Amino acid sequence: MDFGTIITVIFVLLFYLRLILMQWGKAKRAKLAYEASKAKGKTPPANHVQLGIHFSNKYLLVLGIALIIFGAVLAALPEASPTLKSLWWVPLNLGVLIFIGIVRA
Repeated sequence: MDFGTIITVIFVLLFYLRLILMQWGKAKRAKLAYEASKAKGKTPPANHVQLGIHFSNKYLLVLGIALIIFGAVLAALPEASPTLKSLWWVPLNLGVLIFIGIVRA
């Protein structure tokens, strides 16, 4: 594995770790709210939680997708110069960093 692949794997793992932590926090808050309403004697709300994600900015989302696609295309282009081709991971990881920054629970 080359340096770019290792860095990309680390960035993607950080993105998924952020998603996992957000979903755990959301589920924990929902469970605490359910138990609190049950303890007060109120009828607890339905026990289903939507564990989706949202993105805070559509334009940054599109920019992140474009950077990820550009990095993938850069790596796949046979006619690209070797110097440029060796830096495919830079735009790809910038796109993943944008995703890490704009994802919301």
